[in-house]
Amino acid sequence: MRSVESQLEGATNESLQQFVRQEVSNGAELNGLDRTQYDFYAVRRNSEQGDDIINLKNVFLSQSSLATLYGAVDSPQIRFRFAIQNLKDTASSAQAAAPDSSEYVHQVNLLWSKITGLKEFFGTSPVIDEIVAELRTARFQHLRKDTPPIVVSSINRALEHLLQAQRFDDLLTDQIAEILESSGIDSLAIDSHRPADA
Repeated sequence: MRSVESQLEGATNESLQQFVRQEVSNGAELNGLDRTQYDFYAVRRNSEQGDDIINLKNVFLSQSSLATLYGAVDSPQIRFRFAIQNLKDTASSAQAAAPDSSEYVHQVNLLWSKITGLKEFFGTSPVIDEIVAELRTARFQHLRKDTPPIVVSSINRALEHLLQAQRFDDLLTDQIAEILESSGIDSLAIDSHRPADA
């Protein structure tokens, strides 16, 4: 923050200085931030038009802007991450519900349904194929059965691990398998109840 202030002190545009200071002050007050918090700015340098200072806290990244930001419009990898986030939200709702409630049954059915929908990502990459296969194996082992809370909990942990992963690699697939196996899911099992079209 001091670096930005020192740059602003040397600037000749007094209105720009006042604007940035006001934005910092307003942001801290509106968000209930302590004045010792940091605000981040980007300096856009342009020899023809001059430098601009952009307050980064006002930049909103949605699903579409993330895709544009990474130059991967409609990228299967980005869509996969958003599908995993959606799945994680459902798993969290199921885990929060009482195991003997109709809400638990409803959320678990939604969870299994969304896991079925992940088959659209087959062929995206070998690692994503393996992750989808692990989750679908868990689903196949709980067809026509009650799903114990420990299974929902391990799926929730696996999805959280996926969302925090910086890289999708073989180590990640091994870690996901270990998390799922901790609840009794056998990633190598052949499920005799598996439908041919699933």
